[in-house]
Amino acid sequence: MILATVSLIASGFVGAAVDRYGSRRIGLAGLMLYHAAFALLATTGPSILNWWLLWLLVGIGFSCTTTTIWAPAVAGRFHASRGLAIAVMLCGTGLSMAIMPLVATILLEQFGWRGALVGCSAIVAALAIPLVLLFLHDRPPTAQQPGELESLAAFDGLTVREATRSWVYARIAISAVAFTVASLALVVHFVPILSEDGLAPHAAAAAAGAIGLAAIVGRLTAGMLLDHVHARYIAVICFGLPAVACGLLLTGPGLAAAIAIGMLIGFSSGSELDVVAYAATRYFGLRHISTIYGILVGIITFAAGVGPFLSGLMFDLFGSYDHLILSVIPIFLLGSLLMGSLPAYPRWQDASR
Repeated sequence: MILATVSLIASGFVGAAVDRYGSRRIGLAGLMLYHAAFALLATTGPSILNWWLLWLLVGIGFSCTTTTIWAPAVAGRFHASRGLAIAVMLCGTGLSMAIMPLVATILLEQFGWRGALVGCSAIVAALAIPLVLLFLHDRPPTAQQPGELESLAAFDGLTVREATRSWVYARIAISAVAFTVASLALVVHFVPILSEDGLAPHAAAAAAGAIGLAAIVGRLTAGMLLDHVHARYIAVICFGLPAVACGLLLTGPGLAAAIAIGMLIGFSSGSELDVVAYAATRYFGLRHISTIYGILVGIITFAAGVGPFLSGLMFDLFGSYDHLILSVIPIFLLGSLLMGSLPAYPRWQDASR
């Protein structure tokens, strides 16, 4: 919750810094702070204040390493294949989720939890920081040079005030928050939900594994479609699919059905950020996209922290997950309907064309 709250507050400011100084500088600073703070968690002792302060540092660093940094850098370089480019970029998260648990387990066995925290930080920092240094090149608007790619200031777009006060922005934000709260509530508690329905623990875990694989497929599929189909049509389907999954959950599914449900949830979860990031670049232009999108990322991150907490609270209150499942169905449908009501894209000057 500390990380989610810090992200909610800081993401807009981080986006503004990216608009002014570029993704490279903020990304490098964020990577160094985040990995240093994560490694410092190994110094945790009996002091709860020390624990909270460390997570405050982690939250600040995390806010400087989210898609607020990378998505605008990608969007400014692609037009015809922007959706797919954003999707490929976002697949890095899924790749790390597949690899890092194994790496962490090996480090835990060899060096204990303190060594694992330092080791995970060192490994990822050793990969990420050189990649940014070598391949991510941008600069503030005042530092353009002839023959180089134009900065985001060369693009047209709404001001931050115009964008955040628009009904289109409100619809995207409300839809993203609704979907994130509801989907994370299901994902985090997916194994207990299936176990409550009588599925064996190993079978429930196998069904949960389908979520991660389907998320990557959903991300790439949505990215490819966004380059050819309006985002509102893709969002209606992707934001609404979990409502179908919830209906199936209420039937007490067997293993095959549980895997199919996990795939539906994962496919939708993987496509959400694709749709939101792409829609933001198309509706609000690229001139201030880092700030505009950064505020959205902060809201979404906060919702991701709230969803599992609320779902756990509902289980404690009612002693069953049925009330949770029934309550998230209209939330998914609300997000789907709001995204489906979005208008046609405005036309912006785009120097990447």
